[in-house]
Amino acid sequence: VGLSRDALLGRSMWEAFPGTVGNAFEAAYRRVADEGTPAHFTHDYSDGRLDLVTEVDVYRTPEGGVAVFWRDVT
Repeated sequence: VGLSRDALLGRSMWEAFPGTVGNAFEAAYRRVADEGTPAHFTHDYSDGRLDLVTEVDVYRTPEGGVAVFWRDVT
């Protein structure tokens, strides 16, 4: 996604990717964390830094967080 490792490590998803707040990304991540049912969707993502279409898979981790796999399908 064009961001350095240092720009991502130690930051929450919402801090590293502010464009995920309030849209399909956030809704899916929170639903997976709460319910445990995996999610798969495609989304046109743009936050002013990035302009891409992503295919996303989201799974709940044993610790209660989420693992997210993005694929650029622009």
